[in-house]
Parts: sequence; C-alpha cells; structure tokens
Amino acid sequence: FVAKNAAELPQSEQERICEEVAELIENPEFAPLFSPQSQAEVPIMGLADGKIISGQVDRLVVMPSEVMVVDYKTNRPAASSLSEVPKAYISQLKAYKSLLSEVYPGKKISTFILWTDTANLMRVE
Repeated sequence: FVAKNAAELPQSEQERICEEVAELIENPEFAPLFSPQSQAEVPIMGLADGKIISGQVDRLVVMPSEVMVVDYKTNRPAASSLSEVPKAYISQLKAYKSLLSEVYPGKKISTFILWTDTANLMRVE
C-alpha cells in the first residue's frame, strides 16, 4: 500500500511508515480500536452547541457500556500533555461527543487522540 501510494518517498521513509503503523496495530493497549466492535472513518453530522457539525470519526468503538471516539493525529512532535493539544482538536472531539451522546443514550462517551508519532492514546475529556 505504501509503495503504491507513496512511491515518491525514499525506501527508508516507506519502511518507517510501515513500522509505525504496525506498532499501532500490534500494540495490546490499542486492541479495542481494531476489534470487531470498532469501525473506521465513520461519518457524523448533526447540531452541537448551536453549530452544524459534519465530520468523520477516525475510529469508533461501540462497547456495551461505553463508546470510544478516537481521532488520529500525525503532528510531529506529538503533544505530550493535554495542555499542548490545539484547542481545535479538543473542540472537534467535544462536538463528536455531543452528537454521539444522542445516538448512544445511556452509554459513556469517551474521547481520545491517538498520536501516531509516539503511539500514545491520550484521553481528551
């Protein structure tokens, strides 16, 4: 996939990308994100805080009592604390949480950023 879609990149960069993706997928901490209960690139649309929101959830995991909303971010360097996360990212996840709370009433909606550069799953609440 990388060779086909990023053929212009040097071989070493293609290999680095493959290693980074494999590290994420194979990490036991992220197992729920790639389980049968998860979905990728889920479209979402609705009204949140008086604004029309149209977006795409990178990863949505629906479990019996909780829904995980995960947004992938490729920033380099990745934020190491919540205070370093751009406010736009926090607002985006807050809007997704608001919309999904209507779709999944009674379930806890948890929001996260998966920093691909550091393989860090950061809770954003």
